Amino acid sequence: MRLTRRQKPIPPSAAIPARNPLAAIPLIPGDIDHGADNLGLIQLRRRIQPKGSLTRRISRMVGFKYSARLNLDACGSFYWRQVDGTKNLDNIADAFATHFKCSTEEARTAVLKFTRTLMLRNMILLQIENYQPGH
Repeated sequence: MRLTRRQKPIPPSAAIPARNPLAAIPLIPGDIDHGADNLGLIQLRRRIQPKGSLTRRISRMVGFKYSARLNLDACGSFYWRQVDGTKNLDNIADAFATHFKCSTEEARTAVLKFTRTLMLRNMILLQIENYQPGH
């Protein structure tokens, strides 16, 4: 029987290359409707399919449509207008900093927080560049 020396474990930071969260591209899902009010602020509505066959049948019979709504302020409306499927979060943060005359770091923090909020409410998706599942 041959004894081998145990190899040192690879630290988690060295095992996976760090990704820049600002390199992600925000996308608008197909079930999101958006429009502007008389002040130019964006209003979002996500259509929700009711769960359960009985609930679906009853809602269809009475004509009830489930939806989640979100009214955006001036900053959120500016962010939403920047989402075009080609700009990444870093580009949006740069435009945000220029438009609202704030520091780049403040703009990046605001963009990341707002992106997280929209993702938690299922109002936006993120496309991560060069991502291959299973690798």
